[in-house]
Parts: sequence; structure tokens; C-alpha cells
Amino acid sequence: AERDIAGISLPFAAGVALTTWAGHLICLHPHISLTFILSAIALSVAFLSHPIHRSVPPAYMRIVICICLGFCGILCGITSEILSISGPFTGGLVESAKAIGTSTGEAIDRIGFRSPYTNAIIKALIIGDRSDIPKDITRAFRDSGASHILALSGLHLGIIYGILVKGLSFIGNTSSAQILRSSVIILTCGVYTLATGAGPSIVRAFLFIFIGETARRHGRV
Repeated sequence: AERDIAGISLPFAAGVALTTWAGHLICLHPHISLTFILSAIALSVAFLSHPIHRSVPPAYMRIVICICLGFCGILCGITSEILSISGPFTGGLVESAKAIGTSTGEAIDRIGFRSPYTNAIIKALIIGDRSDIPKDITRAFRDSGASHILALSGLHLGIIYGILVKGLSFIGNTSSAQILRSSVIILTCGVYTLATGAGPSIVRAFLFIFIGETARRHGRV
């Protein structure tokens, strides 16, 4: 099991590392990077939808999976870099999603908690904004070994995914209901990913949710 985990982790980590190293190239050619992201997503959907996987030998399938994981790592890094670039990428859907994150933070600030630090901690847990947390609170979380809770990760998106799956179970399991449920889940998780800044860990979780829901709709799961 340890070898399997290492085997799937290394290609992804290599993809993220490659993107970090080539970050200056992404800033110089953001349109090419965005085209790469859209093309990779389209190819992933086509691969998941095509029954070719049934005829691919297991040995070659492992190679394909490693390549896909490497591209997932590259996608995570590129997405983070692109969203930090000013210009056309700050408009449209991205800007609207960021506005949702900002509005959520402002709404949390208006809640009257007894402790003056509660609002700041809730903002960190929900939208990843840790700017208002005092240093002593951050140090207390770090000393207790719980600092990772304040950093948005796949855990947060996984919780949202679980809530959506359970909350939408009432619509049934017909073919149209399953398509509707998957569409709502992917859209909601995608908006949340953009609203919280699309960090690599969040993008990684969204990619796997996207791949999982797509595979489930085509009988791959």
C-alpha cells in the first residue's frame, strides 16, 4: 500500500514542482497556460467517457494514470499562478467567484460572537482568510499540532462534497437526477475553489471530485 501511495504521489508532486520552477513562463504566457488547462480538462473528459480503458493492458494503464497525475499536478500549479496574474483572468467567472468569497468574509465579520477572535477563525476555516488571526492564536494552533486546520485543503472541500451528496440525495437516482446532482456538485465545488483563491491543494481536491463524478456518470465507478 505504501508503494502504491508513493507511486501516485510522486507524479503529482513532480507536476507541481515543475510548474513552480516555470512560474515566470506562466506569467509571461498566461493565455497559453489557460489553453493548456482547458485542453487537459477536455482530454480528461474524453478519456473518461471513452470505453477504450477496457482494452488497455494493466501495465500500460498504470503509465497512463501516472501521466494523468503528473498533468493534475501541473494543472494545480498553473491554476494558482494564473489567478495571481492581473488582466483578463481577474474578470468574468473568476472575479465573480472572488466576490462571493469577499462577501462571505464580510458576512462573517458582521456576526456578533462573544470572543473577538471567533470571526477571524471562522473566516480561516471557511474561506481561508487568516489575515485577522492574531499571532498568538496562530502560535497556539501550531504548538498544538492543529495549524493545518486553519489552512484550506482537500479536507474542507471533501466536507462540502459530502454535504452536497447527502443533501441532494432526495432527488432520487434516476439518470436525469444523477446528472443534475453531479452538475450541481461540480459547479458548487468549482465556485468554492475559485472563491477561496484556488490553492494547489483545493484545486487537487476539485480535480478528483470532477474526475470521480465524470467517471461515475459513465459507469467507471
